[in-house]
Amino acid sequence: MPKFNFVSHARPSMFAYPAPTAAPTEQKVEKVVTAVLSTTAKVRARAQRAEKEKEKAKGAQSMEVEPATPVAEAPQADAAGAAPAGAEDQAAKGPEPAFELLANPARVLPAQLPYLTLEDGCRYRPVTQGVLADIIVLEDTQPGQPEELVKLTAPTTAGAVASTFADEGDEPGPPEDFEWTE
Repeated sequence: MPKFNFVSHARPSMFAYPAPTAAPTEQKVEKVVTAVLSTTAKVRARAQRAEKEKEKAKGAQSMEVEPATPVAEAPQADAAGAAPAGAEDQAAKGPEPAFELLANPARVLPAQLPYLTLEDGCRYRPVTQGVLADIIVLEDTQPGQPEELVKLTAPTTAGAVASTFADEGDEPGPPEDFEWTE
């Protein structure tokens, strides 16, 4: 296959691979407010009434002081800090380009086809105009110059599997002969 480039007139992020998911990091364990049962509340109310009656009986003035319950604050620093960090990343990258050069026609998505054109000054052009998908027959516009072809490489995963089985060593031999008697 000869080397040539396509120009995709769509933003690169429009047809980009999704971002890899990160493993969840350790999460803060927040203290959960314990539930108070209605029977517990009734027992406490009875105890408070009994104390009030005892104080009234003694003739002393009662003064109630309720313990202050601390209000848990939501971690607003994390939520507020996360949004500006993403904005800073986009500002550091700069504006996104309006087009992208693609070298491998097999990696083009069907939805991306309307945005594709051949690069200006390309040595090869399709025989049928406007078709840049499936099997493309190309015509060489500069036949006198040497061709630059894509180097073919064999996938390495199949070779790795074959070498793994070869390294396992000898297989055990067949079982010994025996005679069946009833």
